[in-house]
Amino acid sequence: MSDFVNGEILTVARESRGRTQAEVADAARVTQGLISKAENGLLSLTPEEVRQVADFLKYPASLFYQSGRLKGAGSGCLYHRKRKTLPGKLLRQLDARMFIRNLNVQRLLSDLNIDTQRVFHTMDLDEYQGSPEKVAQALRAAWRVPVGPIADLTGLIESAGGIVVMMKMTSNTNAKSRSGVIFSSVSDSWALREHFFMR
Repeated sequence: MSDFVNGEILTVARESRGRTQAEVADAARVTQGLISKAENGLLSLTPEEVRQVADFLKYPASLFYQSGRLKGAGSGCLYHRKRKTLPGKLLRQLDARMFIRNLNVQRLLSDLNIDTQRVFHTMDLDEYQGSPEKVAQALRAAWRVPVGPIADLTGLIESAGGIVVMMKMTSNTNAKSRSGVIFSSVSDSWALREHFFMR
């Protein structure tokens, strides 16, 4: 663990709570400029300032000292389905909450060696004439999944080493995924099946 505040985690923690830099600065009794510099890795915060930020954002202070890149870990691709256009601030908040959950999952699994029956594939839609149906058929063939409804979609995802995490989302969004971690809305139990249904 570093003595320097991880600016990326500070940003993600703030965005996950839907807070502005000014609100965090007020809680820590510092300037908004200092929070901006800390988020960009130019300056750090004192242990007392970190404690005040952690209390305000309701995260453990140790979170802010974790080293490494958060958003750069694993796949650089973020996928989400939305029923309507989401405001940028709300989408950033959902993404930030997902990154925090993803960090938690990575920490929980860091010492485990999981053997899987299947592997996740990166499948370029253009290689399948732009047809999601052809991609689904190819994935079914690779994973040896018979035609028809998938009885245990969570089990299928987990058989490839994927982790399914249920979390509260907005009414506009029902599923997101990153690096083999699938986030499904608690209020939309059908979302996960619909999002990953393979024809």
